[in-house]
Amino acid sequence: MAEPASETFEELLHSESPQKIPTKIPEQEKPRGCVHPNLFEKDMFERIGEEASLLVRYNKRSTMTSRDIQTAVRLLLPGHLGKHAVSAGTRAVLRYQLQK
Repeated sequence: MAEPASETFEELLHSESPQKIPTKIPEQEKPRGCVHPNLFEKDMFERIGEEASLLVRYNKRSTMTSRDIQTAVRLLLPGHLGKHAVSAGTRAVLRYQLQK
């Protein structure tokens, strides 16, 4: 049978901890804020470009096509996110071509 608690939660919460808790966190241990959106975009573009260049090399071709980039996006982004990204990119290209 479980032993009854000698202290209530409220008492434990307000009691002093035997361990010292640092009041100041060193600069290198502080959590980073939000990631800058441009850095995220740059990282994703680099990853897509690297994956597309690997696909070109695997297939022993010298030219990277839009199909290689679409395949790289589908490989890098999970599930439906990759499909939606490819379709949004295709729509953007078509709109751009219609504006010319």
